[in-house]
Amino acid sequence: MKNWMLLVVLSLLLCGMSWAQGTEKLIYNGVPWFDDRGEIVNAHGACIVEENGRYYLFGEWKSDESNAFPGFSCYSSDDLVNWKFERVVLPMQPDGILGPNRVGERVKVMKCPSTGEYVMFMHADNMNYKDPHIGYATCSTIAGEYKLHGPLLYEGKPIRRWDMGTYQDVDGTGYLLLHGGIVYRLSKDYRSAEEKVLSGVPGSHGESPAMFKKDGTYFFLFSNLTSWEKNDNFYYTAPSVKGPWTSQGLFAPEGSLTFNSQTTFVFPLKRGNDTIPMFMGDRWSYPHQASAATYVWMPIQVDGTKLTIPEYWPAWDMDQIKPVDPLRNGKLVSREEISLSNPAEWKMENGHLASNVAGASLNVPFDGSRMVVVGETNAHSGYAQVNILNKRGEKIYSSLVDFYSKVKDEAIRFMTPPLVKDEYTLVVEVTGNKPTWTDKTKTIYGSNNSYVTIKDIYYVPTQVVETGFIDGNPKGFIRHPWQGKRVGYLGDSITDPNCYGDKIKKYWSFLEEWLGITPFVYGVSGRQWNDVPRQAEQLKKEHPLLAILSVNPNGGPVVGYANYKDTATVNSYLAMKEVAAELPKDLRLKWGVSPFEYDPKGQTFELYAIKSTERNGKAPLEGDVVTDAKDDYDQYGKPSVSMSMNSDGARRWALLTKQNINKSIAIVLDNYVYSAPNVSNEITGGNSQITGHFTPEQAKDLANVLKSGKMPAPAHIVQEDIVGPSLGQESINAGIFSFVVALILLMIYMCSMYGFIPGMIANGALVLNFFFTLGILSSFQAALTMSGIAGMVLSLGMAVDANVLIYERTKEELRSGKGVKKALADGYSNAFSAIFDSNLTSIITGIILFYFGTGPIRGFATTLIIGILCSFFTAVFMTRLVYEHFMSKDKLLNLTFTSPISKKMLVNTHFDFMGGNKKWLTITGVILLICIGSLVTRGLSQSIDFTGGRNFKVQFENPVEPEQVRELIASKFGDANVSVIAIGTDKKTVRISTNYRIEDAGNNVDSEIESYLYETLKPVLTQNISLETFIDRDNHTGGSIVSSQKVGPSIADDIKTGAIYSVVLALLAIGLYILLRFRNIAYSIGSIVALSCDTIMIIGAYSLFWGILPFSLEIDQTFIGAILTAIGYSINDKVVIFDRVREFFGLYPKRDKRQLFNDSLNTTLARTINTSLSTLIVLLCIFILGGDSIRSFAFAMILGVVIGTLSSLFIASPIAYNMMKNKKVVVPAATEE
Repeated sequence: MKNWMLLVVLSLLLCGMSWAQGTEKLIYNGVPWFDDRGEIVNAHGACIVEENGRYYLFGEWKSDESNAFPGFSCYSSDDLVNWKFERVVLPMQPDGILGPNRVGERVKVMKCPSTGEYVMFMHADNMNYKDPHIGYATCSTIAGEYKLHGPLLYEGKPIRRWDMGTYQDVDGTGYLLLHGGIVYRLSKDYRSAEEKVLSGVPGSHGESPAMFKKDGTYFFLFSNLTSWEKNDNFYYTAPSVKGPWTSQGLFAPEGSLTFNSQTTFVFPLKRGNDTIPMFMGDRWSYPHQASAATYVWMPIQVDGTKLTIPEYWPAWDMDQIKPVDPLRNGKLVSREEISLSNPAEWKMENGHLASNVAGASLNVPFDGSRMVVVGETNAHSGYAQVNILNKRGEKIYSSLVDFYSKVKDEAIRFMTPPLVKDEYTLVVEVTGNKPTWTDKTKTIYGSNNSYVTIKDIYYVPTQVVETGFIDGNPKGFIRHPWQGKRVGYLGDSITDPNCYGDKIKKYWSFLEEWLGITPFVYGVSGRQWNDVPRQAEQLKKEHPLLAILSVNPNGGPVVGYANYKDTATVNSYLAMKEVAAELPKDLRLKWGVSPFEYDPKGQTFELYAIKSTERNGKAPLEGDVVTDAKDDYDQYGKPSVSMSMNSDGARRWALLTKQNINKSIAIVLDNYVYSAPNVSNEITGGNSQITGHFTPEQAKDLANVLKSGKMPAPAHIVQEDIVGPSLGQESINAGIFSFVVALILLMIYMCSMYGFIPGMIANGALVLNFFFTLGILSSFQAALTMSGIAGMVLSLGMAVDANVLIYERTKEELRSGKGVKKALADGYSNAFSAIFDSNLTSIITGIILFYFGTGPIRGFATTLIIGILCSFFTAVFMTRLVYEHFMSKDKLLNLTFTSPISKKMLVNTHFDFMGGNKKWLTITGVILLICIGSLVTRGLSQSIDFTGGRNFKVQFENPVEPEQVRELIASKFGDANVSVIAIGTDKKTVRISTNYRIEDAGNNVDSEIESYLYETLKPVLTQNISLETFIDRDNHTGGSIVSSQKVGPSIADDIKTGAIYSVVLALLAIGLYILLRFRNIAYSIGSIVALSCDTIMIIGAYSLFWGILPFSLEIDQTFIGAILTAIGYSINDKVVIFDRVREFFGLYPKRDKRQLFNDSLNTTLARTINTSLSTLIVLLCIFILGGDSIRSFAFAMILGVVIGTLSSLFIASPIAYNMMKNKKVVVPAATEE
């Protein structure tokens, strides 16, 4: 450790000799900027153009009186900090798009490479924003007077859009960016739009667009539509301007409202060989945009497609690209130094001065340099007038300051420019005004009061304190090694307690002894304490690391200390190639996660030196071996942390602690050191206690870190495997075979029920629907899961149902004596309402499931919606086109839509369904009680998806099939669930998951399962392999366990809750739609009760029969899809039946309701049976031929179809009948049959 620390310091000293720091160039955010005239920089919605080493800022020359366009301004600067006013380069025009009482916004300027002229673009509009145009102007010089040419044209017509921006690609191509993500490519002379390359970014309705390119990726930034109110801005990425564009979310912390600003431009800031994108944002302040609106400019961090501005920098150094504390040398003005015009008008709130009385003011005298006002912004605040007066009482600087913010914040609100030494007065006056406005919808935005809240006022000297000159006299000084503050002058007596003399001597001796040199420490050479240099900056120039990193002289894992503001700079030094070449290859330097315990301000952090002992650079022990951790107290009553590990972790932990006695072992999470306890002896058994200088809160935090293992955020790839299917190739083949057989049987069934030609036309529509659905899913790059297959089967069933409905209605029309042409046309017309209602209820269900559900629920919903839309198109329109095509040529006119088998099937049936309604409902109640009782007593066989379990990664000598492994081990674990999936592509490695004894902790459970696995897997292991070899993670000879871990449930609580909410909401939405469509609540209640019964019965059947039937009935993610399918089938049935009931009420209003309900059910019975049988053919084939892995899934869907069909006849219809039999049903007048 000593040598590591020496190398770190030496290498950085050597590398730092050529490093020099220039004068700071600081950008101050969120405060008024003043130009060379002392006026506020007024350039909003701006852009920057770099020309011959000088920067030109173009923006909106705003007015405080009105939003009407007064002109566009131009400023110039050679450092982006100090701005010179050039002129108003485009004033208000006599008429036209930028004439009187017009709006001019978002000015952008680009130099055209082909012509060399400067082209200005802007959004021009009327005061109501109802006459938008994109205008353009040109000039031969960058800061000259621009000539407006009028609207920009595309294909000879003006581009009439709102908010705009521009982007110039590296090849000089110019682009116009518009509201909503529309993009035009400009002509070579930039004077017209040549191509509309993008019609909008999908899902974006944002305004204020900005674009830039970094490392081959294009970034597109937008603001939400919230009028002048700030919001969380967002962005998209794409490989080219034309897309495809991918939504990436926010680039500033959520809720920060993009640091209270709106995107306006991204400027490519060149620093060395790199180009850093600089975000330029406006803090609008309506209506006082000229005086009170400010700017937020920040460097953007880019990592691949990830764009972030992780934190707000009140001030930052343009050269170093690092934050700077604007108050670092400031002196807090005491309350006694603040004079209040009338103390009664001010009140103290949480230590802050606050007032909303117009005219209330406070005064602070000062004698030069800067004055800084720190204030609180919130939703109740208004404007303050801040003036700087000279000794004659004349205003030399003046600004309105906006204290309103939707989000509460405390930050600098006003900062004077540096002032020469003289007498001045700072005056802050409450105006009584507040920022409020309305948008096009007349919604009121802004503040609800006019408070001005002052937290602190600082006097910040700008003299040469940092160079070592105090009060004009040169004095070297040293900073406290961990507090980072100046603690004494080396020219003073070292016995002075304020000088920390003993610590300085110790620090000095350490440097001489360890480095073997006479170092410069903050400008003091050797032991000549009175030899003070002229510039304390000498250390920064010669040894930049020691200027910000205090080296630890006491040994141990901590090699140094730094203020939190300097850690990023230290990291940058450590990342230099010259430094990396000097450091040991196995050295890892990481910061502590918490401030140094002896720093009372909590601003100093420790840098740890860690030795990497693994060849792959990873930690020798990771968090997945920790089974439990809790905060505790040691034998002396001090806070500690107790930790236990699984068997694999206990073995490796014992070896690790044995090899590192009297050394420190670091506990690291996300590259931060949480603790580095010292090892006093070998720790066996997997149980450990970590002691140290913990507070109870720190002990609890460390326990949580250990217990969490590999934490989910931020996400890092901790293990990467090629995961194979859980179904072996034989099962996959069986599944495909079963599906093909099912389709063939379904086609035969349709032909045998309705004749060859009608059957084949329906089959053709079915195949077409299948390919449409797969094609759309493929274009979305959707993975086909069990839930997706369930949605597809349901949509195919509904496609068959649509054809069955049409054919059954056509048969009815033929029996009434109509010709084939007329009968078919009426069949399509009369069946349409039933098809439309049943499809629409299913789509409503799908939309709700997609919106509120997660994971497998969304997969089901997506496939279902796509399938229904395709089936509606193919069954209703495509088949009709086929019939009309042939019948227009007098073909197919002899069709009967029957076959010898179906000719007399279910014709003129007269079952008395309603006569036994009480009996059916009683039977239903008994079945429900049995199901509920089973759920309460037996419960469900929950899979690993719900319970979590243990994963064992096992490697074999020879290829194995996952199902072969599952069959071998399933019997050994009783009722516990077992799943096996292939890992990699060589078929020799599998991951075995089981929830056997998942609730039990302890190493004995792991050992027991490992022993079971060894016994059951012997047939596929190399002969004569021992148990010890099998469980040895480092010896893979003959087959062994490679790794093991305990995992949580993959279906988290949010997925379970989302599934329940989405199903309940779907039921309510279906009921509401049926109520609106059928105008009778009886239909809604009948449907919802029947659907609820269906769900309970299916779940109850799984509870009753798991462990009894010879196949798995475990509840997993696929079961969710099956339940949703059952609901979809069931509601489809009920809508069709109720549609016929409604029709009969209209046709035969005087008929007895019992007869009417019976007639409705009898006339739709053929359709009900045919639809159910056709779907059951598919499901039975999958169930019988599809293999064990898919059998449970098919069984649940079979139950859904059978129970759903029966509930339509014996639950939903009787309930609706009982509610309506004694009530008068209002229907249109009709003639009795």
